[in-house]
Amino acid sequence: MIAHWVAIWIGRFSYPAVFLLLLSAGLGVPISEDLVVLTGGTVIARTHGSLALMVAVVYLGKLSGDFCLFRIGWRLGPRAVQSKHFKKMLTPERVAKVDHFFGRYGVGAVILARFLPGLRAPTYLIAGISRFSAWRFVAADGLAALVSAPLVTWLGYHFGNRALEWMEHSGRWVGLGAGAVVLVGVGIFVWRRHRPAGITEPRREK
Repeated sequence: MIAHWVAIWIGRFSYPAVFLLLLSAGLGVPISEDLVVLTGGTVIARTHGSLALMVAVVYLGKLSGDFCLFRIGWRLGPRAVQSKHFKKMLTPERVAKVDHFFGRYGVGAVILARFLPGLRAPTYLIAGISRFSAWRFVAADGLAALVSAPLVTWLGYHFGNRALEWMEHSGRWVGLGAGAVVLVGVGIFVWRRHRPAGITEPRREK
């Protein structure tokens, strides 16, 4: 039923509907982001719309919803855990798990959470509650969305409804794989920037 209404909204209002639905999903409305993005890609393919524009809308919609969650956590602070709006999301068990996850991975947790639907919202709320750096949050989340937005939109554009069925079965592993690739890339970049001065590149023989 939800998939039916999502398809109607996106078919009728196209890009604005995708943005608003992603913003709503980011704020905790029970709508699957993957469902919205795949449907958006499918509709654009059938109506000969702009794939590049849809990717941009998806990217901005994801970031807007994530940053709103972060700012809510920042504004409410520890009170967010007691808020009636977030009690179901921020259960003691989930808060403990996210605290450990965030304490262990830091910026990496923000990146990985984008690919873990069950942990994304509480991780971003707790990032705000803990007064995590806003610019670091935006940079990390933006980097992760730069992978997920084009990938999932492209799948919807080229494979339509078959992509949704495939994502239901293997989407979590695809997300984890994409997140791992991003983390490895960031780790290599950071290591190369901050490696000790005594470590040099091996010389190549002429």
